[in-house]
Amino acid sequence: YNARSMEIPKLKEEENPVSERSHFSALRKFPFLREMMVVVLFFWAIMNVLEFQYTKAIQEDVFTQHISEADASIETGEESLVATENYEHLIAQKLGTLHLIFNVAALIMQLVVASRIITFLGVTASMMLHPLIMLLNVLVMTFQFNFFTASLTRGSHELTSILFKSSYDSSYYAIPHQYRRDAKEFMQGIMKPLGAIFGTLAIFFIAHKLTGMDETLALNAILLLLSAGMAFVLARMSRSYTSLSEQNLSSKGDLPTRINAIEILGQKGHEKVSIALQTILRRPQEPSLLKEKILKTLSLIQDPEAIASILDMVKDEDEGIRLAAIQALSHYQHLKSHVMTASITRYRVLEAIKEALEKETNEQIMEQLILVFHQIDPENLTRFLMQKIRHKEELNPLFIRMLHLFNDPNLKYYLEDFLIGKNSANKAAAIVALWQFKGLRAELKHHLNTMLESRNEEILQWGVETIGQI
Repeated sequence: YNARSMEIPKLKEEENPVSERSHFSALRKFPFLREMMVVVLFFWAIMNVLEFQYTKAIQEDVFTQHISEADASIETGEESLVATENYEHLIAQKLGTLHLIFNVAALIMQLVVASRIITFLGVTASMMLHPLIMLLNVLVMTFQFNFFTASLTRGSHELTSILFKSSYDSSYYAIPHQYRRDAKEFMQGIMKPLGAIFGTLAIFFIAHKLTGMDETLALNAILLLLSAGMAFVLARMSRSYTSLSEQNLSSKGDLPTRINAIEILGQKGHEKVSIALQTILRRPQEPSLLKEKILKTLSLIQDPEAIASILDMVKDEDEGIRLAAIQALSHYQHLKSHVMTASITRYRVLEAIKEALEKETNEQIMEQLILVFHQIDPENLTRFLMQKIRHKEELNPLFIRMLHLFNDPNLKYYLEDFLIGKNSANKAAAIVALWQFKGLRAELKHHLNTMLESRNEEILQWGVETIGQI
């Protein structure tokens, strides 16, 4: 761009050597997308047939009211012209009122409930709710077709459609980014209209062949078949969704694609993904950022069999990986029960933590290791820390400070020498460990004030840090 020129700068568009036809052809090699095509087709076919049944139920309900009003007007000798004029108005009024109610409920669902359900169930399981609830409602509507059952079915369809569409949009992130736009255009531009056409043709065919209650039952049967077929395909799609994400995790993909695949595999609804993640985690050539992301995901999956792989990462040379590994262990909600029920696993975990504490120099990582140690075996941690504080020459103040995990006043017996000693770091750590006991705070404040009034910068610094920690 030349600043002296009056020409408007233009973005240079990169030439795409791959044609649109090639992109659409490439979409067929993904089983996930093939199944998604069928799901989208069924969804919009159900939408059209249900809308027809719902409108028909309202029309029949209003028509029944209209006939009764017309009969009443004949008995009273009044003209039925007013009742006739109100017929279309009543249909529009009912449709408009219900439409407003459904949309308000859908808005609340979208803002408050939808994201929580998707997080709790996962993408494919949330999509599965739509055909399953649809099946139940259509069954009820088949046995008793009236205004109430049709409205209930239409309303539940509106609400579960919110879940389906949100999950459907989220599922696109499993598709490689170079195909994502084409896949969405294909679904919205081809499969969606095809579904609507399929549903409309089904209505025309049934209406041409049958009438009355037979027509209603036939259309309800189509809804049942479509809902059952959609549920079946979604059940298969769950496995292909996981498989596609595992393919994206392979070393052939770029780093953003692989990180995105890890995030997807960390969602609820995937089965046996821990093995694939552990395989990548053990590769020495993998980037640190990827391994940290895998460790975070393993902490979400909570697979007990992944503990061994996480322990291996506690010994890694990279500090970020070591910290991520110990944080992953600390996030295991039932770590103690997993470890205590298997004696060999318990022994290995405790030995790995002790070994790491002997070699570790990063205090943040050491603190996380001690917290996990306390979570698994507090008594063993007590013996470990007590042994450490006996060797005063090589003592790390962190071991003294972490004694605050034990709410036992007898700590003072073991820490009193540090309070009156000359080592400011140990004195500060002892104050932090004993501050939890209110009866000792007067004495601790005396020692702290002494540090804060000192002219020695190092002692003063330890005093200030102690205030921040207590």
